[in-house]
Amino acid sequence: MRKLLLFAAMIAVAIGCSQPDTDEQFVVDIDTVEGLWIVEKCECYKYEKLYLYNMAHSGISKYHQDSHLIFSPNGVCKQLYTEYVIGGDNHSYYQNPIEWSFNADTKVITLTNNNLKEPYRSFAVTELKVIKCDNGDFILEGLQPTPYDYTDIHFRLYGKIGSAEQLAEYESKHSDTSTGKDEYI
Repeated sequence: MRKLLLFAAMIAVAIGCSQPDTDEQFVVDIDTVEGLWIVEKCECYKYEKLYLYNMAHSGISKYHQDSHLIFSPNGVCKQLYTEYVIGGDNHSYYQNPIEWSFNADTKVITLTNNNLKEPYRSFAVTELKVIKCDNGDFILEGLQPTPYDYTDIHFRLYGKIGSAEQLAEYESKHSDTSTGKDEYI
């Protein structure tokens, strides 16, 4: 009986060892992040603890952390968002242009919103680490630029890299920048 228990314990350890220890093992070599990155799921972590994040209200502000992103080759990133009319079905699609750079060695995307004014500049420059990029699926971890205080908070974004057709559709649909009042710029 002891041998059977010992054998079962060894199998359990072997199975546990075959599982990935960290998401870092999923990173694949990518040289560029250019294109459309469609965020399908978002998790919020505060003090390294997972919190619920309501995707039902996502994309209604240019500063939401689950914005879809279009990385253009000229160093401009477009955060895509929608503004809804309260009490109606009408809405407008916008883009918030920011700057981006990518370090292929560290797999880190640096995002910069130079339009945020003081005192809202604490998170004007942020980073998203590419945790996974495989067969068009991605996982990013970090923050998009925001005027809000996200001290000790980061997000994990799950999604897919869009096709050329989707890129053209999203660029056409989100062709304008918002002219509404924005207290942060």
